[in-house]
Amino acid sequence: MPQNTPGPSRAFEIQVPCIVFLVTTPTFVGIRLWSRAKSKSGLGWDDWTILASCSFAVIVMAFMLASCTYGFGQHIANITTPNRLMTMKFFFVSQAFYKLTMNTTKMSILMLYLRIFIQRWFRITCYVLLVIITSYMVGAFFASVFQCTPVARAWNKTIPGSCIDITTNWYANAGFSIATDVIILTLPMYPLYKSKIILKRKIALMGVFALGAFVVVTSILRMQTLDFSSTSPDPTYDIASSVWTMLEENVAITCACLPMMWMPLARLFPSFFSLDNGTDSYGTSASRSSDLKATSRPRSNWTHLKAYPDTRARISMNQTSDPPNRPSEDSTGRILPSSRGSEAQAGTTDSALTNHGMAQINCLAQHFVSNSTKFMTVFSSDLSRARITAEEVCRAQVSPSGETPLQPILTQNLREKDYGSMEGRFWKTSPPLPRPRDWVMPESKASMRKRAEKFCDEHLLPLLICDPHDQQNVAIVAHGIILQELWSYFTEIFNPADTKGAPGICDTDMSTVHNKPIWSNTGYMTIRITPNATERTMLPTAMPGFAFVILSIDDKRHLANLHRTRGGVGTAAHDTKQRKIDQFFR
Repeated sequence: MPQNTPGPSRAFEIQVPCIVFLVTTPTFVGIRLWSRAKSKSGLGWDDWTILASCSFAVIVMAFMLASCTYGFGQHIANITTPNRLMTMKFFFVSQAFYKLTMNTTKMSILMLYLRIFIQRWFRITCYVLLVIITSYMVGAFFASVFQCTPVARAWNKTIPGSCIDITTNWYANAGFSIATDVIILTLPMYPLYKSKIILKRKIALMGVFALGAFVVVTSILRMQTLDFSSTSPDPTYDIASSVWTMLEENVAITCACLPMMWMPLARLFPSFFSLDNGTDSYGTSASRSSDLKATSRPRSNWTHLKAYPDTRARISMNQTSDPPNRPSEDSTGRILPSSRGSEAQAGTTDSALTNHGMAQINCLAQHFVSNSTKFMTVFSSDLSRARITAEEVCRAQVSPSGETPLQPILTQNLREKDYGSMEGRFWKTSPPLPRPRDWVMPESKASMRKRAEKFCDEHLLPLLICDPHDQQNVAIVAHGIILQELWSYFTEIFNPADTKGAPGICDTDMSTVHNKPIWSNTGYMTIRITPNATERTMLPTAMPGFAFVILSIDDKRHLANLHRTRGGVGTAAHDTKQRKIDQFFR
């Protein structure tokens, strides 16, 4: 390589950031990929796209470092002709790969949004932006490669030919980049603001996404150097725009990785970023149901209750808006997507609701209001999908002036079955053999039965005997398997002779009431418990003095006019694959 004439050099302004970012950028991307691979969501197209972007950025920095060895950063008059041509050729290649780097980073962020957010308008916006950015990336790449005719004129101006107005081209690219950055930055803020995750997590997530503002700032600062660099008579020495190019693309990749680094951040700052062992908006502990020390009083205690002549209660047992389930006991819990892309067991795994699930809940709440069903008490599982259902039912109830608005009573006894270490695993997967030391067995049927008994003992039974002249409606919002255990317990403690079905409900054979019903999403059962009007000989294990009338089983009238949206959000295929905000960052 011919030696250049000694003189001042600004090459270190390129070399230092390149060396730093060659270490930090791949590190951030590597941590992101590790974090996603360890999470329940798994790797996705957004992760592979950011990996491609990182590769393009490394290529840009490698060529910029190579150009410095030939004289980039020195005055052009001090660089030999062969070295000048190599310097400008490397700079030309870096320009083209810079276009790929910036736009694949934007694509990765949009693909990440599509994995998290479910709003129809939001997803359509993301798809439109993906089409625009992909089209622009292809056009900008080829415009950079073929900016001159012949191509070699881009680095050797002595060759006869013509070139596009490079200043206009650079400004157009910078303007497009800033505009799309601003849109992508602000796009998730409204869905995050409207989400039902707790305030601390909401602020943390919005703050992490808002770090993309640094990309906008660096893009604006870079834009201010473009005119000087593109028209400078000494392009190898006036390198301000090249320095800002290094900063812009690497800051963009780093900011795109930060939302996916929630797990490492949670370990460094557990009090602020941790999503586990937190509390919901009602302060209920998010511990697993297998940790409950559920006990109940002896069954004989039921026989000592006194029946009051005017005591009445109507109980509605409702299942939360869960996706369709497999027809087996171990699969009637919440089915969520596993990292393998298949249906997984997730009884106590908490998650928010899809748009269609929220629509079902709203229909249910308004259905009770339209039927003049006024609930005095609403019990609910403390898992968010049940709690949100109960909250919507309570919110729709109009409280008389001066009364405290109805709030659900949350209890862990109504939680779904805990699958232990099988949580999140494909529902057909067999437990590993031999089992690891920390393996947690699924919750037993006996444990669930104890929880059902404890709920009746501590919450439901007192309502039946607390006021002999009271008449009230009580709602129980829970999940498929625990509702079946609760139902089974009801059918045992009430005297079969006093158990009846409304017309069309077990008309001829009351023995069918002991079969476990299957609840649809937001389907509900209505039971009327009234004083027994006739004298009967009570069974020793039956609840005395009360008659048990089944008014409806899996009532879905509120869903009669509700239709799923065509494609995307609201379809069965989509609902079971959605990962919500709070669930995604686990």
